[in-house]
Amino acid sequence: MTTPVELQLEMASLSGEVEAVMTGIVTRLMQFDGADGAAFSTIDDENAYFKVCQGADAELQGKSLPLANTLGHECLMRRDAIVLRATTGTDVAKSLTPGAGAIILAPIEWDGAIRGVLGVRSADANAFDDSVVETIRLLTRGASIALRNAELVDRLAQSEHQYRELHAQAADPILVSDRDGNVIDANEAAAALLWYTVEEIRGSLAGLRRPLSV
Repeated sequence: MTTPVELQLEMASLSGEVEAVMTGIVTRLMQFDGADGAAFSTIDDENAYFKVCQGADAELQGKSLPLANTLGHECLMRRDAIVLRATTGTDVAKSLTPGAGAIILAPIEWDGAIRGVLGVRSADANAFDDSVVETIRLLTRGASIALRNAELVDRLAQSEHQYRELHAQAADPILVSDRDGNVIDANEAAAALLWYTVEEIRGSLAGLRRPLSV
């Protein structure tokens, strides 16, 4: 049986692109006893965007709704995980998917702001005791770390892509060197000027080609 601390570490170690991390989080929520649906939505000041939804919540996938019209709005107001039950109030009846008896909702924060809501539901109104709610609180902390790391990776990949586009499309020759002055990259204009291919220049640092004379 996974302990709460192990679960927190498991969540923090999720890697990949942001959406892949979100999928890992939702998949883990579905493993709680009694869970029949789970969702991860990102938020802004006005709307909730359902990014990854599974089980009974799958019909929400890809939808965007006014934040005030979602049950997640309540946990955002409290800035804490909440559990709603059909036996103790009417809020569960407002669930966006039918048949819910109990729902846990938890805000998730990264980069210094609450940026999403996790939700897990069950048809059983008695599902999810206090220990499960506390476990999900720990899960959100680990998930926050994984999401922050995934977003940094996405930003770096985007920056690299933009650099590559500018680098390749430049009309003027561009050379990139390491700290020792060895040329390790060039655009097509520079490669043509040196009578090398771009691939030869990029391979020279690893000893795949003879050192470049520039």
